[in-house]
Amino acid sequence: MNQEVIDRAYTVFHCDKVKIPLMTLRAGDAVDSYDLTPPYDEQLDQVNDDYIQKYAYFALPHLDSLSWLYYLPFLIDYLLRHGTAEADPESSLAVDVRCDLLTENLPDCLYLQQNKNL
Repeated sequence: MNQEVIDRAYTVFHCDKVKIPLMTLRAGDAVDSYDLTPPYDEQLDQVNDDYIQKYAYFALPHLDSLSWLYYLPFLIDYLLRHGTAEADPESSLAVDVRCDLLTENLPDCLYLQQNKNL
């Protein structure tokens, strides 16, 4: 079931106009630390689980709308594969396990945990 939702997320949120995000997660993390934003680097900004775990928490508030659109399917993929059982308590990403993933409104199934005490 999760794989169907993941595939659907990549289809629904695919955007041909965004090949490279304007603000990468690595750059958003740098902004949050008051550092200069590094330019996009194909190797350093390859989206995988380690990249999301390392940069998403501090980067997400700094993304523009097109960068959100770029990262959203990757974040949904990550969330549905890992869920809250494996999530670091300080992770910014969590899945609402009470949500029915078969509903038509996929984004409503996800939320961002802004406060690690939630």
